[in-house]
Amino acid sequence: MTGQNPGGRPDTAECPLTRAKLFDRAGTTEAPMIGLLSPEQVPLVGRESELSRLVRLLGQGGYYAGALLAGAGGVGRTRLAREVLEALAATHRVVDAGTSMPEAIRRLRQPDPGRRTPVVFVDDAHLLDPASVSLLLEVARHRHARVLVTVDTAVPVPAGVTALWKDDHLHRVELRPLDPVATRRLACSMVSERLAHSSAVRLARLSAGNPALLRELARAAVEQDGLAGSAGGWKLAERVPLSVPLGELIRGRVDRQDPASRSVLELVALVEPAPLGLLEVAFTTELLQRLEEEGLIEVGPADAVGVSHPLVGHLIRRTLPPLRRRAHLRAWLDRYPADGDLRRIIGWRLETGEPVAEADLLRAADEAAAAHDLRAAVRFTAVAWQAFPNLSTAVAYILSLVSTADLAAADEALTAAEAAFPQAAELGVVRARIALLRGDEDPSGPDSGLLGLMAAFFRNEFAPVVALAEPMLADENGADFAEAAAFGTAALLRMGRPEDALALCDRALPAASRASVTALHADWLPQLRAAALQDLGRLVDAVDLLEHAYERAIGEGWMRLEEQLGYALGVALLERGRPRRALELFRFHTDDQFGWPRWHGQVAIRATIALANLGRAGDVAAGSAPAHPAGALARAWPAFLAGDRRQAREVLTAAAGRARAAGAGKDLAMLMHEMARMGMADPSLADGAPQPQGMYLRAKMEYARALAAGDIPRLRQVAADFAGAGADLFAAEAYAELSRLNRAAGRVRAATAAASQARELAGRCPGAITPALLLLESTRPLSLREREIVLLVAQGLSDREIADRLTLSARTVGNHLYRIYRKMGVLNRRALQRVAGS
Repeated sequence: MTGQNPGGRPDTAECPLTRAKLFDRAGTTEAPMIGLLSPEQVPLVGRESELSRLVRLLGQGGYYAGALLAGAGGVGRTRLAREVLEALAATHRVVDAGTSMPEAIRRLRQPDPGRRTPVVFVDDAHLLDPASVSLLLEVARHRHARVLVTVDTAVPVPAGVTALWKDDHLHRVELRPLDPVATRRLACSMVSERLAHSSAVRLARLSAGNPALLRELARAAVEQDGLAGSAGGWKLAERVPLSVPLGELIRGRVDRQDPASRSVLELVALVEPAPLGLLEVAFTTELLQRLEEEGLIEVGPADAVGVSHPLVGHLIRRTLPPLRRRAHLRAWLDRYPADGDLRRIIGWRLETGEPVAEADLLRAADEAAAAHDLRAAVRFTAVAWQAFPNLSTAVAYILSLVSTADLAAADEALTAAEAAFPQAAELGVVRARIALLRGDEDPSGPDSGLLGLMAAFFRNEFAPVVALAEPMLADENGADFAEAAAFGTAALLRMGRPEDALALCDRALPAASRASVTALHADWLPQLRAAALQDLGRLVDAVDLLEHAYERAIGEGWMRLEEQLGYALGVALLERGRPRRALELFRFHTDDQFGWPRWHGQVAIRATIALANLGRAGDVAAGSAPAHPAGALARAWPAFLAGDRRQAREVLTAAAGRARAAGAGKDLAMLMHEMARMGMADPSLADGAPQPQGMYLRAKMEYARALAAGDIPRLRQVAADFAGAGADLFAAEAYAELSRLNRAAGRVRAATAAASQARELAGRCPGAITPALLLLESTRPLSLREREIVLLVAQGLSDREIADRLTLSARTVGNHLYRIYRKMGVLNRRALQRVAGS
């Protein structure tokens, strides 16, 4: 398996990161040079929450005199501290003590013309002499200044420095290694050109979240030509380079071991995670304990033993001679249970050069696919196709490549298979499947079976999808059961039948765990289950399910599934009213690496919608075709925020008509709700359409009906339904509109209560700025035109620009602004921008 240990713990994994064009310099196709950026050019990544907390703690004062940043070497203590001090520079006088506290005290006593609050900064306080430690303790104890201190937790710390936090003078902040996502982002930001995400993942794994180690790895890759340009960005060589100092440091720890200890370490590096029980049978307990005490191996959950740091294991695997590697693996295979993990057994046997039967290779590939180990599935099917070139191995190999979204390689393999088996109808079906996933025009093929079902789904013919799925769903052990269930569930969801979708999904989920390598869509089922929960108004449950699955996918390195789950989580967070976090996910998981081309553009579409909920008119999302209603939203919201209500209405009305014609009840409910959010409620769009299942989808339709009719009781029920579902932003908007209607009806107490509920719910939606929420900032209701103008002001447009957008005169815009200032209790445009963006 390319880039993976025979034992199964991967050094690499495929998953997407930020999108950037590699070949976009003035139209040239020449690859640019790549270099390592200086530390000052690299943004602070993964420490945003700590930075915010520290700036607040030091800037506002309070119980503590300051903060102590503790962490192992290389985790970024100094960088974070410098960022904190830079953020405080305008209002605080920073005194960098260096290694001399007496000099810092002298500078503290000097008068400051600006009367700024002093902050004493001590980097590596564990290196201070006793006298300086005493002075530092006095400064903190008597609050002579704010204090910011860093210490290395891997070395002894003077008692006086420990007393700084132990006696509650300073708040201790423990800096741990960066999480995998932040480490990948940091890896990409360190180099001057786009780094392929698979390479970012490898660097993140090897550095184990330590920014200093990550920089050394990136430096070695750049300086030793370990990166090569490709269409997907700069990719690491299979043998990840190590800098000379780093290599010598690691090699020194390994080389100083006696032969017996080194042999154990080599074996663990090859087969990790290794069962502790097997190691204890093969080696003495004393030997294992010694390696554990020296920090070279560690025992994890379920008594799984691995090398303590990924770099140590990487160096061992990289430098181990082939014959010694084979000897270790053969001996291990003799000890490993014959009924153990087949994927690992087959991987080790291939590493030793042993022949493997076709059936074993294909069975291992199926198990790898069911476990989301797509790289292993590709490897096993590739060996099977090479060693046993027949139709079954060809189809398995081609579809395993499709599962990784490597359609170019799949095309090449398919062409070779067609030359070998020119009359094989199965290969025609495979080619049609690839064409569907690529987004080509509907290919020729059967109108029934799985291919016919897929084609019907992509034509938005949802009722036929459900009908075509029925025969395949009758046999739960059938080869097409899991995929038919996935498409059937998706179709039921689009039809507005989440109760039926959830029942089918729960029935099919066990099949996903045993799906074969050819069942490309089986891994959709968990996220489809979350979507069903979401449409039933169980948004908190849906987000929790997706959060857990997403974190596991990242931790396990499940390529493609990680980006699918990240996208699904972003969609669920949008429904919850968390557009800022959703936008981060959409920007992290990008269009062209999201999966198959058929879905390219979906991430950009959702990012545009998230921006709109933050009051920002992003560019019209690429790929926002009308096939999916989200594409219509991605065109309508920018038009609306630019002041073109007519275009927004036309786009959404047309999309609602298509949804009604297709029997897509969920789509229709969403489009009606979004039109109402823009102040264009049109309940007639639902005329003749069936009522969707579940309170949540019905509440979206009812919102449009309540606003159009000015129906206070109906709107009150909708607001309560949204709040009960966990849709905080939608509930806040409903209560804001309810407050407006009550105020217009002279019901002041009810209006005040509704506004209070709206503010509480809106407070859970950081950054959200929508037309209805603007009502909360005014003492008197804003008209729809006034809300439009406030949104344009929040985007920074001038009177003339607003007038051009709305086809008004600048004088009319000025008159509107005068009335808006009075209603919102502000004096000028700057104050209005501040209120609207709060």
